[in-house]
Amino acid sequence: MSYSPPYPLCQAPDIGNVKSGNDIEHTKRLGWDMANAHNVLFHGLNAMYNNAPNLRTRKDEVHFANYCLCFAGFLHEHHDIEEKLVFPILREHGLDMTKNSAEHEAFLPTFGEFETYVTTVRDGKEEYDADKLRALLRAFADTLVAHLHDEMSTITPEQMSKLDKPTVAAMMDAVMKGAMSSPPLTVGAFAFLHTDPKASPPWPCAPAPAVWIMKNIFLRWHKNDYWRFAPFDINGQPRT
Repeated sequence: MSYSPPYPLCQAPDIGNVKSGNDIEHTKRLGWDMANAHNVLFHGLNAMYNNAPNLRTRKDEVHFANYCLCFAGFLHEHHDIEEKLVFPILREHGLDMTKNSAEHEAFLPTFGEFETYVTTVRDGKEEYDADKLRALLRAFADTLVAHLHDEMSTITPEQMSKLDKPTVAAMMDAVMKGAMSSPPLTVGAFAFLHTDPKASPPWPCAPAPAVWIMKNIFLRWHKNDYWRFAPFDINGQPRT
């Protein structure tokens, strides 16, 4: 299936009324977590595409370029966590991740071109061009979005039933530790500001103290101007 902006969100598995990621049925845990992570990326792609023509000043361009690089950081982290912490475990239990890894490699060259362009814009080495940014975005995003939607069919509850509960719990604990090691003011903040709390509680599944620090210290007192491009504010309210 082909995709174009605005990119549609993933439908996360129904997990019922739970208060913690640890309470989710183990066969649904990875699919639910991945759907929410993918939706962070979809929200980011749509925000970049929609905001690209609306910049008015050089300062706007720098802030927007930094915003785009925060998206890039989140995507790199997501890719690395899957390849290093998730796919090896799934392969050990009989799930074929060959197509998933191949699809990762497919969008990396054009994604690299996008990342290079926004870096040169930020550094003042190239003029900003909204049409060029949109074209570079779509060059990798259309393929990326198809991959992210396709990936959900490889980690369904039926397939995840090949793993027992302790194995899934250990894998997800490693995923959380990997995510918690990311830069909190960029990659971590990006996750929070691109998640609709009404649609996906309680994601991200960070420890309660970490969530409090992020919301009440990092996001409240470290107000990077580029977060104005994010689709949600620090209270989880949609920006109009």
